[in-house]
Amino acid sequence: MSPAVGKRLGPYELIAPIGAGGMGTVYQARDTRLNRQVAVKVSSEQFSERFGREALAVAALNHPHICTLYDVGPNYLVMEYVEGREIKGPLAVEPALRLAVQLADALDAAHTKGIIHRDLKPANVLVTKSGVKVLDFGLAKVVTPAVSSTEETITDHITQEGSIVGTLHYMSPEQLRGEPADARSDIFSFGLVIYELLTGRRAFDAENSASLIAAILTADPPPLRSLQPVVPAALERVLHRCLAKDPEERWQSARDLRAELDWISGSSGAAAAAAIEPSPRHKALASRRLAWGLAAVSMVAAAIAVTAYVRKTPPVYPMARLNLLPHDEGAVFISDPSMGGLAISPDGKMLAYITEAKAVSTLYVTSLDSGEPRALYTGSCGKPFWSPDGRSLAFYSPAGLLRVDLAGGAPQTLVSAVARGGTWNRNGVILFPFGSTQRNRRIHRISAGGGTPIPVTALDTSLGEDAHYWPQFLPDGKHFLYLGRREAPAKSAIYVTSLDDPGHRVKLIETEYRAVYAPPACGGSDGWLLYVQGSTVVARPFNTRDMSLHGNPVTLVPNVERVGSDAYVDISVSDNGILAYNPSVEPIWHLSWRDRKGARIGSIGGPGLFGSWRISPDGASVAVARLDPVTTLRDVFLFDAGHGAARRFSFAGNSDSPVWSPDGKWIAWADDDFGILRKKALGGGEEVLLPGRAGFELNSWSPDGRSLLYEVHTNETLSDIWELPLESTEGRPGKPHPLFQSTLDEMDGQVSPNGKWIGYAAQDAAAESTPDIFIRPSHATGEKWQISTDGGATPRWRGDSRELFYYRAGKIMAVSIEEAERGSISIGVPKELFQLPTATSFDVTRDGQRFLVSEQEGSGPRPLGVLLHWQDSLR
Repeated sequence: MSPAVGKRLGPYELIAPIGAGGMGTVYQARDTRLNRQVAVKVSSEQFSERFGREALAVAALNHPHICTLYDVGPNYLVMEYVEGREIKGPLAVEPALRLAVQLADALDAAHTKGIIHRDLKPANVLVTKSGVKVLDFGLAKVVTPAVSSTEETITDHITQEGSIVGTLHYMSPEQLRGEPADARSDIFSFGLVIYELLTGRRAFDAENSASLIAAILTADPPPLRSLQPVVPAALERVLHRCLAKDPEERWQSARDLRAELDWISGSSGAAAAAAIEPSPRHKALASRRLAWGLAAVSMVAAAIAVTAYVRKTPPVYPMARLNLLPHDEGAVFISDPSMGGLAISPDGKMLAYITEAKAVSTLYVTSLDSGEPRALYTGSCGKPFWSPDGRSLAFYSPAGLLRVDLAGGAPQTLVSAVARGGTWNRNGVILFPFGSTQRNRRIHRISAGGGTPIPVTALDTSLGEDAHYWPQFLPDGKHFLYLGRREAPAKSAIYVTSLDDPGHRVKLIETEYRAVYAPPACGGSDGWLLYVQGSTVVARPFNTRDMSLHGNPVTLVPNVERVGSDAYVDISVSDNGILAYNPSVEPIWHLSWRDRKGARIGSIGGPGLFGSWRISPDGASVAVARLDPVTTLRDVFLFDAGHGAARRFSFAGNSDSPVWSPDGKWIAWADDDFGILRKKALGGGEEVLLPGRAGFELNSWSPDGRSLLYEVHTNETLSDIWELPLESTEGRPGKPHPLFQSTLDEMDGQVSPNGKWIGYAAQDAAAESTPDIFIRPSHATGEKWQISTDGGATPRWRGDSRELFYYRAGKIMAVSIEEAERGSISIGVPKELFQLPTATSFDVTRDGQRFLVSEQEGSGPRPLGVLLHWQDSLR
């Protein structure tokens, strides 16, 4: 919420709002200490410490054509108050050149200090009585200066490197591709500003963002002198070089650019203007030539139009590919077979996606016009899909299928179901998979306002079908696609059927994965069916009139990321044909051994998709929940801790969170279909300890072997930690009861080996806080001690209960625990053992000397891809 006029931010009294944008609101204000007018830009979020450091670096700029930054508050910037007007054209050559020289000089001063503006546009350049003033370094990037300097160099970034920042009309090609921006990116934006200053029109403009991006990436603006004949040829050459697509072909520094503009200004003033001013005779001749030229252009245009009409071939644009990286530091995009996902809005203007940072998932929507992200939901979530009008999103969470409106308000639970995929038509019907287990789900329908699910499809058990997934409505809102999964994955297939007659279906292709319908390009009659074939995303013409495929598959995205022998891709296509995709459903992970200093000392198994894992009490084996990349089901495997040989331990297909009994003879695990199960580690026998329900997650086995701690996800109390007694007087499991039940999310309860304490993670989800680590007595007394204050997850005890380890923001932390008098404990200061930025979880041997961690293959976040005009390339 913006502060009210008349209020104070520190010593600054707000007088009146003077502007607003995606980064905040700007107010005219008074510095009550110095009694001077200032401009205060207020953000809706608190600035990070890094932002403050870099803002102060920008404040070091002292140049007559750069607005001075005076001060930085917790969520506001205080700047010089500048009276002037936004730089606008068309302007005569001489004054435009004068302003261009000043602007280039300002950029040179900033670049010399290692500061890249990244959002240079007319709105950020004011013309005052003393010349131009460059404003708003809110998106600036601070890098090591390109020239030698005795001042301290700065290498941090105010925004995540690789993310798209800026204003679309004035962004360089490399910024649109999500590549690093440098001084040459500002030079491209400079060329756009001066082009507009001379002509009064933007160099690149289009009806929608997709066409605009394609134009900036692939097209040239109209020649400058075709719009302003009096512009010197030398100036046109300068701007043409500013607007080169390849940064290597542009001016390499603002200093060289300013020198060239100085030369043009000095040599081409009135004399140059006179030299290009045509004589009366030449005017008449030029007029006749112009008339003939316009007539010729008109005839050519008419001929092209007639030819296009006769041949019915619309113009073909080259395919453009953009890469988008997460805007949050340390975040990665999530897209796995059960959660994650991305969805582009029907109009192609917004992209919904899910990121994970510091073990916390967040659903975002981002405008592809401005790149401004907005968080809609924080917590475990997945598989978003849009309403037809683009005003709402539906997505899955442990609570079920939720709906959230972009206009605001809390998410609404439509139905308690967690599954894969959903689709929404213009009549307010939502289709989604629903069933009591993952092996009997079929497509159901509900109203977009919620209600009781009504079955639509029926499983064909004679074919071995065990589930229907991934529905997608076709344009008529009645027919829809879905994946019919079979017990033999190679026989799974994509079908098309309709709401009117769901018993009649047509088999399109055999595939183990989902398929996506894409509408036809402008002028086309057939849409496309997109699916994975081998390690390639292919497109095949699809006729929605008779629901038939024809022609051969055409490669669209080659060399999809592989996990083992299997390929994945997550695809979404807008109604106007913009395609977004995540080439790997989940990063490739390895389980590796590390010592207390973080040195790698071995690994087990090969690459895979892992749930959770636990080391046996003797350290010889590891129980690992591992995802089958074909069936997308998860089972428990036993790995030899030394050479990594593995054998499948569970076969239910929906297993996770294994834990060992204290003597190492038993393994228990959770299964969404069956509940909590127990089985001898050597194999043989199996029993259900607690009947099945979704949301179980086993935490630990008590040291005396008499109970299990598990986590329950509920709507009322979020995550609670419960205890299940293993034996009652009748020889059966006792009645489960809650140990921790509050308004907090309480997770990962781990009983200390001496049986006296429980370490766990807890967070206030309502306040959107990060989890922290706590300790309580094993028998609830109301006491608790907070271990971490800056975040933590996955507590693990050393075998003697005198040290507790946990994971925090890419670091493995350790804290000493000593028993004190009268049942209290003495807690040491948490210390960092080693850094592991790509880890998600870990376990530790009983002696506390070896850590088994998951590590992401490669480094850095994997980008999302956006394709424009891809259908033209397939014609």
